[in-house]
Amino acid sequence: MPKPFRFTVGERILAESAECLRAIILANAVDKKSTAGLAEGAAQVRRVRASVEVIRGFLLLCTV
Repeated sequence: MPKPFRFTVGERILAESAECLRAIILANAVDKKSTAGLAEGAAQVRRVRASVEVIRGFLLLCTV
């Protein structure tokens, strides 16, 4: 792959990783004793799972 492509994809992977970590922190910080808190935590976990899949996609793209 051309160097600009690899650099751009690498930057996207780093940005997505940062968003993933942010969602993990937010999921851990919710009030787990309230229904609203549990719903917000579940939404953050879904974001984490989506971010992990996006990162996996970028990594698969780079290995082709």
